[in-house]
Amino acid sequence: MTSWLQAWGHEPDDNHSGHDDHGEAHEGMMGEEDIAELEAAEGDDAARLFIEQMIVHHEGAVSMAESHLANGESPEALELSEEIISVQQAEIDQMEDLLEKV
Repeated sequence: MTSWLQAWGHEPDDNHSGHDDHGEAHEGMMGEEDIAELEAAEGDDAARLFIEQMIVHHEGAVSMAESHLANGESPEALELSEEIISVQQAEIDQMEDLLEKV
């Protein structure tokens, strides 16, 4: 992806925190409260909370990839978005099945 950004005349940033330049969390990214809640949880409650948070995280990835499909131009990047949607949705389905067992 870095090489794509450079080829398109953009400098990749080193911000991999899941937050934009204004400190706002990207869709599906856990905030400090979410992390604190997970750290305080134990046993089945911790497992359930982790899975629920991961589902939201994956749904954020699907949403961003769908937005890219609607607005993107690069065939390679569009193909990646399609793959992200497919893989992330399959993992969401698996995690929803796991929730039924916790």
